[in-house]
Amino acid sequence: MLKLARVQGASSGVDEPIALDEVVRTAIEEMLPLAETRQIDLGCVRLDRAQVRGDRRHMHALVRNAIDNAVRYTPASGRVDVMLIVDNGEAVLAVEDTGPGIPADLRERVFEPFYRILGSQQNGTGLGLAIVRSAAQALGGGVTLAERVDGQAGLRFIYRQKLAGDARPGR
Repeated sequence: MLKLARVQGASSGVDEPIALDEVVRTAIEEMLPLAETRQIDLGCVRLDRAQVRGDRRHMHALVRNAIDNAVRYTPASGRVDVMLIVDNGEAVLAVEDTGPGIPADLRERVFEPFYRILGSQQNGTGLGLAIVRSAAQALGGGVTLAERVDGQAGLRFIYRQKLAGDARPGR
């Protein structure tokens, strides 16, 4: 609850350059021990260099919670793929997992604080995606949940934010 309060209560007036690719790399490194414990193949399939602006703490909370949720809800021997691409002046972070997915009619609801899907086998408070949504709003970006692009079971988390004015795409 403290993390949610920090993200919701923190000033969105912080406007510093953020190397989003470095935040993604750090978050993956932080989540590797949990992924290994749960026998999840956590990897990064593409990592473009992308610079955005905002509050670094908000960005870290967003990226880490997105990856954490994917790792926690993916069954053992599953896979979580992270990618950061630059597309049409935006940084696009996608986290795709081989978990149970979320029914389309509940995909907005899971962003509400304390909401948890019935029958979920994972412990938690139901705050992870609420933190993500609050951080995304503070950063001026948008977050959505969708089906995997390959049609397999699982979920695709997508965060989009405009690149900083002086950012140059690349690998």
